[in-house]
Amino acid sequence: MPDLPCHDIAFGPGIAYWHGLKSGYAPTVDVAYTQSLFAVSLNLGYFQEPNRTLYAARSEFSFWFLANWGAGIGYVAGDDHGPTAHLFTGFPFGAEHYFIEPYYRANIMFLSEFDVGHELGLMAKYTTHNF
Repeated sequence: MPDLPCHDIAFGPGIAYWHGLKSGYAPTVDVAYTQSLFAVSLNLGYFQEPNRTLYAARSEFSFWFLANWGAGIGYVAGDDHGPTAHLFTGFPFGAEHYFIEPYYRANIMFLSEFDVGHELGLMAKYTTHNF
């Protein structure tokens, strides 16, 4: 039986390709608390498109079942602003206290015009859990 996280904290940066109304990049930072197969996290992101800059604060609930699956809510500010919701899937793997997680996040944003932003990225995290 694998050793499951118990009161684990994981944190680290990420970088993603962003495709919303236009394409760009999205550096992020994430911190998560994990208990067994479930986690809650806070994610801060910066989304740069050619004519628009957005900043996001998002909270997320996720669970592990062959991959990391999650959903969350947040708020977007910057050149446009409003609430956001998202769906997430990631595939973490690592050794010792470090792991990387390729991921996809669909961001549904209720800004001045409805927008769906697609985020395809990679997070690198330190964790208190020993794989």
